Amino acid sequence: MRKKKCGKIEVGVEVKRGVKLKRCDECEYRQELRPCEVDGKICTFHRFAESDHAIIKLNAMVNPSEHKELIHQFEQKSIVPAYCNIEVIRVTFALVEYPDGSVGKVDPDKVHFLDRKED
Repeated sequence: MRKKKCGKIEVGVEVKRGVKLKRCDECEYRQELRPCEVDGKICTFHRFAESDHAIIKLNAMVNPSEHKELIHQFEQKSIVPAYCNIEVIRVTFALVEYPDGSVGKVDPDKVHFLDRKED
């Protein structure tokens, strides 16, 4: 088992049947890291996550410069004019680690797991 630092805690990375298992004996932390392919790159899948996105729907006609200002006011100050409605949508994404160590958010349909058992 290889050891690497994770903050102040030693974390062991053990590879079993192509699946990396991260484990910390001090805090009982355990997470399976699965190998996957995203856009032709071999990556390590960490987990699926969700986030909320707000969509501004206008009830009146406004010109493009006013529309940009409305979006800016909403994002910076949470100000919503009376002639606008806010619709919140939840978006699911996958967190993957690329070979260079960077982490990215990708659409779940772009993740192809490499450790699947073939039927």
